[in-house]
Amino acid sequence: MRSFGLLILLLPLFSFSQNHCGESKTKCFKDFFANGSSHGHFRNYFMTTLGYSGSGDAFANASGGAIAYRTAEIQGFQLGVMGIFTFNTFSSDLSAGEGGSWESQLFDVTRPEEKTDLDRLEELFLKYENHKVRLIIGRFDFDTPLMNPADGRMKPYVYSGVGLNYKVKKTFTFGSRFINNISPRSTTHFHGIGENIGVYNNGFDHTGNQNDYHHKVSSDYVWVNSMYWSPKSGFNVEYHNYWLDRININHFLSLEREWAKWSLGLEYLNQGKLLGTINQVYFDNRSNSNVLVGELEKNWKKWSMALNYSTVFGGKFLFPREFGREAFYGSISRIRLEGKNNVHLMGARQEIHFQGKKLKDLEIIAEEALMMVSDNWKDNKYQESDMVQVNLEMDYHFHNHLKGMEMKLLFANRFSLQDDLASAVEGFSQINLITNINF
Repeated sequence: MRSFGLLILLLPLFSFSQNHCGESKTKCFKDFFANGSSHGHFRNYFMTTLGYSGSGDAFANASGGAIAYRTAEIQGFQLGVMGIFTFNTFSSDLSAGEGGSWESQLFDVTRPEEKTDLDRLEELFLKYENHKVRLIIGRFDFDTPLMNPADGRMKPYVYSGVGLNYKVKKTFTFGSRFINNISPRSTTHFHGIGENIGVYNNGFDHTGNQNDYHHKVSSDYVWVNSMYWSPKSGFNVEYHNYWLDRININHFLSLEREWAKWSLGLEYLNQGKLLGTINQVYFDNRSNSNVLVGELEKNWKKWSMALNYSTVFGGKFLFPREFGREAFYGSISRIRLEGKNNVHLMGARQEIHFQGKKLKDLEIIAEEALMMVSDNWKDNKYQESDMVQVNLEMDYHFHNHLKGMEMKLLFANRFSLQDDLASAVEGFSQINLITNINF
């Protein structure tokens, strides 16, 4: 049935190519494919984690890459396909106990013992685009604050459905995506919306009992509507609406004002249940949840500093982690606000960019975060404790004969502010070394 639908969509291309083949090299259906382009990357990712409690130590090295092909455009139509593959070149035992909870995310978290069968058809889409409209159908990714590729492992989040972007005028754009299948980051297969919820950690319910809602959630689609407005230079407004079928509805609004050297950003998310919601096994909030985030940033020529504050109030912020990674101003690698209520996250970020003759395209980012969480079961889905985390990231792009190669080093260090054994498990030091060769 899906193949038949794709054939119907391709009929205009067949008709156009037969009527115009020979007029120019870009109007023949044969050259629609022959004049296409390809790109991709090879990636090696080494990760090792040392737990301060003496447990949870692990290491893993993943090797793989992605190869994508795009046809030439005919009357705005274009086909795209991309495959991605990964191999577990070496690792500790990722299927035993608590060890490797981070390292297993380099492969397939649903099959931690698998080392070679880790490929995925990442993209397969038909796109139509002109100066105002962009319509895409098939497998693709898109970038919004709650649903996005978040390509921080070997495989990003990818979505299947229909997407539309319409440029109403120069300062205003509308976007809509109807998603019925998702392949979460760190997995290899596409599944329906409800079947994906619970692939990751299910956490605990409001009474402290272990949650078990995987394969028990009924939901058929996610509908995301977005609006982007830039009424004047340096002022940007974004609104995103996430309708999770039979689960909840989320309204996200951001306001950003930029000056010559300063920028100020505010983000607000309101989450409420839908009428007739039937998935209390996953979404057990009885009142609306609110997320408020603010950031102030100062920019100089080669470096910048930012301070941010995030809080959740009114009820637990619950959004399936299998759908994307939250991208708030205060977001930091290895920390999420999802699953929490009555939480306060205070952060700072410093960035330095080197562009000298001997040291080109080196970026250093330092991030510090203090998170204070509630110890009430109903506010703390994942039993996390007060913590401090410091991240140091260095990203270097090579030149000359090594052009296209990029290396990234991420060092994450987390300290629990509580002394009990349960919270000691949360403390760790982690090294991530990623090498990309882009082409």
